[in-house]
Amino acid sequence: PSAEAAPFVSLGYREAMADYQFVRAMLYLATDQPTAPAVRRQVEAIAGLDPHFEEPMSWGSLAMQSLTMRLTQEDYLAVARVLEEAMLRFPKNYRMPLRAGEIYALRLKSDDPAQMRAWKQRGEELFARAVRLPDAPAHLGSFVAHLRSELGQRDQAISDLRELILYTHDPDARQRLVKKLAALSSDNADAIAYELDVETQRFETAWKRDRPE
Repeated sequence: PSAEAAPFVSLGYREAMADYQFVRAMLYLATDQPTAPAVRRQVEAIAGLDPHFEEPMSWGSLAMQSLTMRLTQEDYLAVARVLEEAMLRFPKNYRMPLRAGEIYALRLKSDDPAQMRAWKQRGEELFARAVRLPDAPAHLGSFVAHLRSELGQRDQAISDLRELILYTHDPDARQRLVKKLAALSSDNADAIAYELDVETQRFETAWKRDRPE
């Protein structure tokens, strides 16, 4: 359902339907030919159902513009609008301005120099905002520096897929994403899965140790 229709379709069970829609969106992204508009519509529907459900927007900030899909300029502009709205609801989430900044600074193209300058400036503003937000990882500053030098699309796609895999808990969907990452990076799928499992376990161990509540 559309973002406007979703609350009515839920028959009052808005949060439950938002959970269901989030799982459905993750499974859809792991299919062979996901499209950016379809992923975006699912993220928008989740936001319409439960505007305070933050995790799907963190996930969506990557998934909506995954470079494994072919996005048009209109797609990028639509994703940027979704992220701009999400920044208002989740002003302390660094992922929203980071991903929106990537779009403005690196993805949008125009023959109009003034338009390009405006987009680049907006991207720089969003990068600067992202690195100053709570929980932004220490390496984000250097990551932004790479983006500012127009990091290659293949490297960006590999980085995005790795993060999406860490978000995905459904075994089948996770395995399909691992295979996509292996094909893109020319690495062994089993080795990638093992490495990511170790990384996940390290994170969860530290989380439970430092934040048991």
